[in-house]
Amino acid sequence: FSSRRRHTRYWRDWSSDVCSSDLNVPFDLSGKTISFSTDGSVKPSPDPKPLDQEVVTLADDDTKEIKLGFTFPFYGIVYDSVFINSDGNVTFEEGDGATVDRDKIHFLTGFPRIGMLYTDCDPSAGGTVSYKHEDANSITISFTSVPTWGSSSGNSFRLKLLSNGKVTIFLDALSAQSAIIDRKSTRLNSSHANISYA
Repeated sequence: FSSRRRHTRYWRDWSSDVCSSDLNVPFDLSGKTISFSTDGSVKPSPDPKPLDQEVVTLADDDTKEIKLGFTFPFYGIVYDSVFINSDGNVTFEEGDGATVDRDKIHFLTGFPRIGMLYTDCDPSAGGTVSYKHEDANSITISFTSVPTWGSSSGNSFRLKLLSNGKVTIFLDALSAQSAIIDRKSTRLNSSHANISYA
C-alpha cells in the first residue's frame, strides 16, 4: 500500500485497511520489514545472506563515512558514499553527529537522510554497527543490539541499499519507545514512496 504520511513515530496509521487510525495506540514493528521504492513495486528485498561484516566504531552522537562500492541514485542525485550516523540513520553529502533532539524538525532539515530507527541510539554503550556487501550492487548496514542513550536494552535493524535506488529497512528487534522511520531529500517535503511490510 502507499504511504502518504511522512514521519512515522511507531504509529501504524498509513492505511486504514491494515493499520490502526488511532494515533494513541502504539504497535510493535519488531520483526517487520519496510521497503521504499521509486518504481512502484512494494515487494521487499529478501533478507541478506550472512557474510563477513566490516565493523564501524561509533561513539555517541558520531558519524563515519563509508564507500558504497557502487553508485546509488537518491532523489535525482547519484552518490558513491554514505555517512553512518550513530542515531540510527544514514545521510548523504555530510555526516550528522550533532547532539540535538531527534525530532521531525531536525530530520527534515539538512542533508538527504534515511532513518532506519532515527532516535537517540548510543553505539558506545553496547552492540555493533557494521556493513557488508552481498554483491557488487548492494550494501547492508546493520545496527545489532545497540541501545538508546541511558538504556541497556538493544535495538537491531538493518538498511539495504541497491544500485537501482531501492531502499529496504529490516526491523529485527526493537526496544526504543519512539523513532522516525523514513527518508528525505534536501527538499522539506519529499514525494511519498511505496511502503510494504513483510
